[in-house]
Amino acid sequence: MEGKIIILEDNENLAKQYSLFLQNEGYDMHIANNSTAFFSLYRKIGPDLVILDIELKNSELNGLDVYEKLKESGDFHSKVIVITGNATRVQSVKAIQLGAYAFIDKQVNFDKHSFVLNVKQAINSKKQEDYNHALEIENKQLRKSSVPLIPFIGDSPAIKKVKEFIEKYGPTDLSVLIEGETGTGKEIVANHLFWKSKRTDKPFITINSSAIPESLIESELFGYKKGAFTEAGKDKTGYIEKAHNGTLFMDEISNLNYIAQAKILRTLEYGEIQVLGGDVKKTDTRFIFGTNKNLHELIDKDKFREDLYYRMEGNKIVLPPLRERDSDIILLMNFFFDKYKAKYNVSINAGLKNIKNKLLEYSWPGNIRELKNFCENLVITNNHITEKTITNAIINKVVSKQPKKADRNLQKLIEIDQFSTSVQAYEEQYIKYHLEQNKWKIKETAENIGLEKSTLYKKLKKYGIE
Repeated sequence: MEGKIIILEDNENLAKQYSLFLQNEGYDMHIANNSTAFFSLYRKIGPDLVILDIELKNSELNGLDVYEKLKESGDFHSKVIVITGNATRVQSVKAIQLGAYAFIDKQVNFDKHSFVLNVKQAINSKKQEDYNHALEIENKQLRKSSVPLIPFIGDSPAIKKVKEFIEKYGPTDLSVLIEGETGTGKEIVANHLFWKSKRTDKPFITINSSAIPESLIESELFGYKKGAFTEAGKDKTGYIEKAHNGTLFMDEISNLNYIAQAKILRTLEYGEIQVLGGDVKKTDTRFIFGTNKNLHELIDKDKFREDLYYRMEGNKIVLPPLRERDSDIILLMNFFFDKYKAKYNVSINAGLKNIKNKLLEYSWPGNIRELKNFCENLVITNNHITEKTITNAIINKVVSKQPKKADRNLQKLIEIDQFSTSVQAYEEQYIKYHLEQNKWKIKETAENIGLEKSTLYKKLKKYGIE
């Protein structure tokens, strides 16, 4: 197949016509008639190109709303062609600002050949970007010449339990699932599982699934043969095969699409991979998976395969967040200070135990990664670090997390004793807010908040808003 394409078009006849044009060119075509059907298709297919109409009947979102949602998702890598018959100038500009590859009028002088050419160019541009990204990933991986043992700091009860699991699972060939919030140290646990294994003389490869575009996942994991697609000028070995006889740590496993999840499951079950455009190969690769998401919730939302989860969950290690590791914060800070003070030529004279309670006032939502950056920043910005230096920095972090003005206003409203008074006070604040958002234009404000203009005037008079 030349590429995967989804057409979002509410006119079924037109959608089928476009699809037929492109099927004849060898593209894998899929059609959605509304935004709900589109998002379901998008998650399953991971298209190279999206062709969307702006105005959609019987759809929760219009085409531009869909485009914005895709951009906000953070893992959107498809090209987009906007095709419409009655777009306003504002809509046209917005489509271009969002990054549309092309904008085609489907009513005035529609040219089939020009349409197909735009699609080909968009697909080729996407594949070139994917190819360049794959080379960048491969080069980064090749630069990793050795696998040092990373220190695993901590003696809290929760961390002692994690270390017990490492001792238990490390020497085996079992696949392991590591769950934990971002910044808790999942890669460190994977590193120690590797060093406890019998595979330390073999490859240890780490990849972040969320850093690889969805359209590249399969080729990066399973490899491909020369000629499997346009840019496949030579054979490529996938990460799973590169880790043969060794260990592959796949962080953020929840970002894999359904197709990649199914292929991973098959590899776990049968010890084989299907090379794109090539043969089935046997592989002896040990998998370690990491996730910062609740996989049970993703299963309920049809975003993660239940059978793959149950294949992994038997050997699970749960990493606690830093806020649940009170006794480890001082150990970790001492470790980071020792690491940086010589590098930056800074003197440190601070009894961390004396300010332990102050350190625990902050919840450290970024976990160990945040604590590490906090310590390094202190060392960089101060020639001499004392207990007061650290305490002041902690106070600043706590203050920065205080509720914003809007949150404080809401809290004041909640604290009003009388329900009716609180409702009126909220209504006044609500109207003032939307007036400001609409530059004090009465008509636009009324339309946006769902009131008749006359009703809004009455409320302005009631609250003395001029």
